[in-house]
Amino acid sequence: MFRHLIILVLGIYNILPLMAVDNPPIEATALPKTYSINLTWVNNTLDIKQPYIFPAKDASELKETYLNHAKTWCDLNPQEEGGKVNIWYDSQMTTNDAIEATQRELLYYSIILRDIRTIPLVKDNSDIFTDYLPIYFRADLVRVILSWHEITTGSTDCFIFANCNMPPLSKKEIFDSETIQKIKKFSLVMGHNCTGTNTSGKDTTAFENSFFMLSGDNAFMLEAIKKVLIQGCIDVAKL
Repeated sequence: MFRHLIILVLGIYNILPLMAVDNPPIEATALPKTYSINLTWVNNTLDIKQPYIFPAKDASELKETYLNHAKTWCDLNPQEEGGKVNIWYDSQMTTNDAIEATQRELLYYSIILRDIRTIPLVKDNSDIFTDYLPIYFRADLVRVILSWHEITTGSTDCFIFANCNMPPLSKKEIFDSETIQKIKKFSLVMGHNCTGTNTSGKDTTAFENSFFMLSGDNAFMLEAIKKVLIQGCIDVAKL
């Protein structure tokens, strides 16, 4: 369903500019002043015995499987260069003890733990963020909601989502000249699977939401994402 909605978003994006009176010129070489790396973990259901927000049995597994990746993102994208790393979790699917235990493991890093339930679009549609609906639907939808919210509220100039297992990139690697031009023009840049298969071994060359970037440069794209991708998924989930 997400692939079909993304195609629809791109279609509406192409139509909306026809109604515009003027489009400002694109400043292709300008880097965003601030940008955020966003990792998410949404548990399928609440497990009160889970010691961390991630499904790790001990601190060693937590670091090796989850946090070391986040720490490398942090090292490669320091705050003094405009970078910020957020780890988003669902407070309804974890415990306060698990949140605090995870925070202690991040004590010496400027990585921010953030609750998806603080986002109005999640809070106002809490009925679809339950274990009644498939975990992949919730996880895919929330990453789009987070990107739209962070950009439209001015929290960051560029929102970057990455799966927890994606190799971390530096600022220079993220913002190469081609990417800068595309993000300035379209606001949305998505990873593209050029391997021919996905993680399940199925044939695909589709765009991937395992890595994407969103900026506020193109109001038409932001409007299409909100009205079609986000609201469309919410409406379908409530049928």
